[in-house]
Amino acid sequence: MPSACVTGATGYVASELIRQLLSRGYSIKATVRCAPDSQRVQFLRDLTGSSSLELVQVPDLQQHSEALDAAIAGAQYLFHVASPFRFDGDPNNDIVQPAVQGTRTVLEAAAKHKPGLQRVVVTSSVCGEQPHPFYSLLLTYSSNHMGLAGLLN
Repeated sequence: MPSACVTGATGYVASELIRQLLSRGYSIKATVRCAPDSQRVQFLRDLTGSSSLELVQVPDLQQHSEALDAAIAGAQYLFHVASPFRFDGDPNNDIVQPAVQGTRTVLEAAAKHKPGLQRVVVTSSVCGEQPHPFYSLLLTYSSNHMGLAGLLN
């Protein structure tokens, strides 16, 4: 059974990716900030009736942790989807720096799991797209879009 680790599981993109990977038969370890048995992540547990999805609590991706190492361990694919998403505060301190440090931490953790880890995919927050904090963004989803899981083929 193919395996993947997905960071930021409670986000829209990550949860859709998890749904797609589960539909393709993947075993997934997904990081969440809250406790895995929290009501906040019930929608993720509802995605599968089997044991193909394991939620791993990693409260802060900016810090190296055994929990992050455990989430990546045994994965063939790593999707780093977690990223700060907010519209208030200081963009550099509240979005850019945490995103950079979180990505650095995840990639350093991934380096420990070579050669079993075959591919790492890093995404970014839409907050990095627009300089103005009050923007609107129209996203369209096409039924023929391959989705993130299509990157594996």
